[in-house]
Amino acid sequence: MVSEAETAPESDIRFPVVLRGYDRRQVDEYVRVAEKRLDRHEKARRMAERKLAKAQVPTPRSGETDPAHGLGKRIEKILEVAKSEAEAIKDQAREESAKILAAAEKTATDADDARAETELAAATEARLIISRAEEEATIIRSTHQAALTELGQIAAILTELRRRYAGEPEAETNPESEADSTANAEASIEPESAAESTAKTDTEGTTEAKADSPSEDESTAGSEANHTIEAENAGETEAERTIEAEPTPASPPKAKPQPPKAKPAPPKPSLAGSTRSR
Repeated sequence: MVSEAETAPESDIRFPVVLRGYDRRQVDEYVRVAEKRLDRHEKARRMAERKLAKAQVPTPRSGETDPAHGLGKRIEKILEVAKSEAEAIKDQAREESAKILAAAEKTATDADDARAETELAAATEARLIISRAEEEATIIRSTHQAALTELGQIAAILTELRRRYAGEPEAETNPESEADSTANAEASIEPESAAESTAKTDTEGTTEAKADSPSEDESTAGSEANHTIEAENAGETEAERTIEAEPTPASPPKAKPQPPKAKPAPPKPSLAGSTRSR
């Protein structure tokens, strides 16, 4: 038979108190120590059971597929797909890098060509500018040399004139000759004025006489008057040219005054028109 001490829990163990028995304090201390040991062993057993339950793997039966085997194939397929995608990405990256490199090389080549063209154009323009500058400098030098030569010639002429007029005596002014020259000039002008007044009188008379005559006589008289005026102008122009053509010495000392040239008498107007009208 099992006694109550064997079936009762360890915490409920009690010993009866008797005289001349064991020390109650020592027994209680021993019981507490034993209970602690028992608790530790119980915890260790439970932990071992849990580890054993985790460590046990069910053995597949015959004919059943191992799940790990299928998982490995899927992983292999995933790895193969990832590898192929990685290769495709690398190939695409290589193509893009090659395109970028080709575009960069083309841009660099175009830039080199543009720079070469710019340098060539600049050099050509510089040579053209230098050539034009040299031509202008040559023209300026030639002009300068011609001016120097002309100045030398003028200086030589002035020297010759000074030498020529240095030995001549100073001319004295003759009042009588000046008066004669003035009288001659006035005399030459008076016939010219008389001729002009005569021509005007004849023209006016002819115009009045031919007021009712045909237009042919009027045109003849007008042409004769025009010829008279042109002749007078031609005479004056010829006289001016003659005066300008005479050489004037460069500051000669008291040169003799030149008498004024008498203007040539204009031709008398034809009286044919007036004769016809009469």
